[in-house]
Amino acid sequence: MSEEQLKAAQSYWDVLNAREDARLLHRANNGLYDPGSTFKMVTATALLNEGLAGIDTLFRDEGILEVDGRVIIELNRPDESRVDWTLEESFAYSLNVVFARIGLELGAELLTEYAERFGIGSELPFILNTAPSQLHAEGSDLRTNRTLVADTAFGQGELLVSPLQMAMIGAAIANDGVMMEPMIVSAIRDEDGDVIERRRPDDWRRVMNAETAAAMHQLMVASADYGYASAAQIEGLTVGGKTGTAETADGDPHAWFVGYAQDGERTLVAAVIVEHGGSGGATALPIGRDLLASAFAS
Repeated sequence: MSEEQLKAAQSYWDVLNAREDARLLHRANNGLYDPGSTFKMVTATALLNEGLAGIDTLFRDEGILEVDGRVIIELNRPDESRVDWTLEESFAYSLNVVFARIGLELGAELLTEYAERFGIGSELPFILNTAPSQLHAEGSDLRTNRTLVADTAFGQGELLVSPLQMAMIGAAIANDGVMMEPMIVSAIRDEDGDVIERRRPDDWRRVMNAETAAAMHQLMVASADYGYASAAQIEGLTVGGKTGTAETADGDPHAWFVGYAQDGERTLVAAVIVEHGGSGGATALPIGRDLLASAFAS
């Protein structure tokens, strides 16, 4: 390659790197996004694992909650005449007021502890570089900001997560509370298709006890059974899922779906984000459902 060609290639590379759409960014492990209601998986895990509630515990949601001057309006209640909701229903219908209350009950220290258990704030054990997720912005302090605690608990606030991070959180629930080290290659085969090397997945850490994982599985299944993730159902499979519609500072919300499907032998997990895609249930969920259905059909 001539010097002129090298300069042209470098110039084009610089142009690509300068693009606002960051088209060279590997979003699965280095993209960082507001998680929206998918973060309720973490909040609910903390509540259950600490023994502070069960899936049938009632929480009050009157449609509005004021926290130190911050007014949280509930837009997700399927029945505005009801004010009492079980934890299972609150998760299935993604009630922000309930999860804000749960966050305040947990407090900053427990919310931080469980976020860190799930790897938020740490580099993930992956062969590729990963952008660490964040619970809050540098300089913020959950311990002195109740409104930030409330917002964080239902997936807003200053949270930033990668799709890989959320896939690992969903997988930990489906895997009896154990978070695995993600990997790209499970086997290397020769030209005849014979396996010459097989990689076995390794445990990374236990993030919840098995009883909590079973309860979280019930919440995920309820969400995909009668809740806002019900369109994720796949015939013949047990499906658990959580949608998210993450408000952003600029443009339409990010659309999220984190879910898994099981057939008794295999469990497959999908995490989908559509940047500025709007509703998680309308935009990201169908993609995740189709991914899971195709994977089981192959």
